[in-house]
Amino acid sequence: MARFYTFGPFRLDAASDTLVGPHGTVALGQRACVLLRTLVTQPGVLISKSTLMDAAWPGLAVEEGNLTVQISALRRTLADAPRGGQWIGTVARRGYRFIGEVQESDRLLGGPGPASADRPSIAILPFENAGGDPEKSYVSDGVTADIIIALSRFSGLLVIAANSSFRYRGDQVDVRTVAQELGVEYVVQGSIRHSGDRIRISVQLIEAATGTQSWADRYECPASDVFAVQDDVTGCIVGVLVAQLTKAERDRTLRKPPESWRAYDVYLRATDRSRQWDREAFLAGERWLEQAVALDPSFAPAYALMAECQLSAWIEPKDHRYRDPATLDAAWRLAQAAMERDPLLPAAHAAFGTILHWRGETDEAIKSYERALELNPNSAQFFYGHVLAIAGRPLDGLGVLQRSMRLDPFFNPMLLGQLGHCYIMLGNERAALAPLRECAARAPRWRPTFVWLAAACMRLGLVDEAHAAATRVLEIEPDFSIDAWRRLHPYRDLKGPERMYEALRAVGLPDRSSTSIAV
Repeated sequence: MARFYTFGPFRLDAASDTLVGPHGTVALGQRACVLLRTLVTQPGVLISKSTLMDAAWPGLAVEEGNLTVQISALRRTLADAPRGGQWIGTVARRGYRFIGEVQESDRLLGGPGPASADRPSIAILPFENAGGDPEKSYVSDGVTADIIIALSRFSGLLVIAANSSFRYRGDQVDVRTVAQELGVEYVVQGSIRHSGDRIRISVQLIEAATGTQSWADRYECPASDVFAVQDDVTGCIVGVLVAQLTKAERDRTLRKPPESWRAYDVYLRATDRSRQWDREAFLAGERWLEQAVALDPSFAPAYALMAECQLSAWIEPKDHRYRDPATLDAAWRLAQAAMERDPLLPAAHAAFGTILHWRGETDEAIKSYERALELNPNSAQFFYGHVLAIAGRPLDGLGVLQRSMRLDPFFNPMLLGQLGHCYIMLGNERAALAPLRECAARAPRWRPTFVWLAAACMRLGLVDEAHAAATRVLEIEPDFSIDAWRRLHPYRDLKGPERMYEALRAVGLPDRSSTSIAV
């Protein structure tokens, strides 16, 4: 039996019956710990009331009400934690089962634990567009994202990813509620107001537990000086939160801005549109990026984002570039261009790692991801977890995905699919079910989830659900074949993949397609 069991923001040490949550060790009675351990070590399995009572009250005759009280208290304890949720399901008159995914490990991989155990944690909320002009909202969003990226490069801080912070965009929020939901100690709020060709930025740093304002300032400058303001804001926040920072770490926040404010403005428009999923918005974003590099050929972030766009067009059937080898080559050249222009840009190294993975250069892909994480210790690089699973390291992949969930509580649903994939590679299809089902519900057109779900369900004997998932695969990609999937995913350890392929054949997915697709 594994020693450590991680679920959501919690980690259970089964050897010592110690539960650790977002803010440290959780106080649980002995019987509650035994009940939790019994449930967590068998996720998804119905455990009878008599079995649970025998475990918690060995050799004693107790009434069923005692079990009900303990389970109720345990549920409240787990639900009260930030991102706690409900983890224990009731099967009427029969017993209980643990619901949700559980990561098992014989060694401590990190992940859920006290947010402030070794470094301050912080969330930067989207800066308010104080002028009210919706056409200018991309500027406040872009400044917010840049400050998040800059702060993330400091290893002395744990910074929540932009994806989660932007969930509060446009909302009137209570700082304490936000801090609880994201599991952080500090929150940054700000606003941006345009007046002609000048910009006014107001910003404040709040200690969430007390609501105390730790620092605040106001800046007014020409639009072209916004880069200096962002660096100043970043330096002030870090100075308040981190007592000691090396000069090398400080230097990481300094980047050469584009020569033209117009180039940066166009880039922000592209990133704003990139958050939209429809095809037309995607193509419009690409056009903005082309304008940005035309205005400033030295602007590395634009090249990195262009590389990601090319890669997305190669992976998903948006237009003629789908699975065209020339598209992947174009992405590779753009990522190289980004790194040449700014060797310290984490996004460029991460994009290059993803491209190398799809080119079949797994070892080099891992090196690129490691370099991106060196440059930005708080980067939520969840796709790295998928690459590690392909490389024969699914347990390490789980650790990366878990860390990404901590940095980005409102993570991309594709992370859940990749979590399920790691469990399948480990031979734990039952643990894969919950994340795969949730991913399928949240990303109904993302084909890999349904491939993995079909395999997991077939191996567990859930034949109807397996067939439904397989049908969905063919609806999304009529020419899907196991052979093409195999060639696209160069697994190092074939034991897990062969189990998956066998299940896909059993559910009726074809070995070969009627149309040849370059992969």
